[in-house]
Amino acid sequence: MRLLAAALTRSLATAALTCSLATAALTCSIASAALAGDEGPGTAPTPITIPKPAPPPAAPGKGAAFDVKTWLTGFELARDCEAEANRMKAQNPDAAWMALRGCVEKQKFLRGPFVALGTLSDHWADELAARPDAPRVVARMIANRGGDVSGDLPTLQQVRAPVFTLSAAISQPGVYKGRYVVMRATVKDIKAEGNQPPVFTLAEMSMRQSDSIRQDNVYISSTNSGASHQESGQLDAKYNTTNYGSGSGQLKAQTSGSRQGHSETVTGAGKRVYQNVLHETGLIALGKMAQVDPFLQPGNQFVVLARFDGTKASSEGQPLALVSIVAYFQPAALVIE
Repeated sequence: MRLLAAALTRSLATAALTCSLATAALTCSIASAALAGDEGPGTAPTPITIPKPAPPPAAPGKGAAFDVKTWLTGFELARDCEAEANRMKAQNPDAAWMALRGCVEKQKFLRGPFVALGTLSDHWADELAARPDAPRVVARMIANRGGDVSGDLPTLQQVRAPVFTLSAAISQPGVYKGRYVVMRATVKDIKAEGNQPPVFTLAEMSMRQSDSIRQDNVYISSTNSGASHQESGQLDAKYNTTNYGSGSGQLKAQTSGSRQGHSETVTGAGKRVYQNVLHETGLIALGKMAQVDPFLQPGNQFVVLARFDGTKASSEGQPLALVSIVAYFQPAALVIE
């Protein structure tokens, strides 16, 4: 009897242990399903990966071929393009200069063409002074910045870029003959006779600052008085401005005559507006090209790079510059710094 009771006790303990293990397994299974969420049981969560930025295009080794067009596709901003070209100089100076030329000439960067004149003169001073194609880079850079030759060229001449103004060449033809000149010019006309190269008449243009006062509100008050036998006049004008070009003005005028006195006061508020105005300098250049270029159209303005060949007198005795056109560029919107 005791043996039978002990056996029965051992069976019940084994069954209880089995039930406990089964319950634990069910609990673990439910917990695993809850952690899996919507992905279902047995599916690991999808990891989130953050893409790394693409590295800049690799610079070619010294003496290796360099595909500038392909290299330029790796940049959205002009400043990044120039910065990478500058880093290439230590490894391959020739490829670096080709890259810089591509950065300056490319017009379709995300935020416009390369216009950092100070960066160009700081990073590329030696190349601007020595590279034979540096004058083309100078002319394109001036066009990128809006075509203000007199404003931009002095900065580049400080690093000895061999490009000069038309006025300097005309004033000393012997000194500048054979050198490069850059000008902003309007094409006046084109003449082509027989087998002779076409000649473009170029009128030099320059920018100068002009300011004006734009009136916003004007108030006029007028009074009449009785007869008077005195004649007098008085004018008083005042204008106050701020450092930002805005301000207010007041003009008072008073007159009186022999029969009737009249007084009139004009007051108002205005804003001083600054703008750059193009005007002809009076200098004319006759530019030769190997053949007629249909895009160099009369009436349009261009930044023109040319070789200075000398001068001749016009029918009125005015000196005319003789130049050979090397390149021309459409000026972009003016950069204000």
